[in-house]
Amino acid sequence: MKKQQEYSLYELNKTVEIYLAQGKLEEVITACNQVLEIVPDFPPTYKTLGNIFHLTMHLF
Repeated sequence: MKKQQEYSLYELNKTVEIYLAQGKLEEVITACNQVLEIVPDFPPTYKTLGNIFHLTMHLF
């Protein structure tokens, strides 16, 4: 992965975390799926998806 691409992914992940904090779960999932299409093994994205799973389990 190129340094610029890696930086862009981390910036996108920061945005995703902000959306998560705001409760915009659909936007978060969409953005995570976009990241995983580019880089299927990007650990921060899986962490975020795990956080969403954890949050939604507590809602029901």
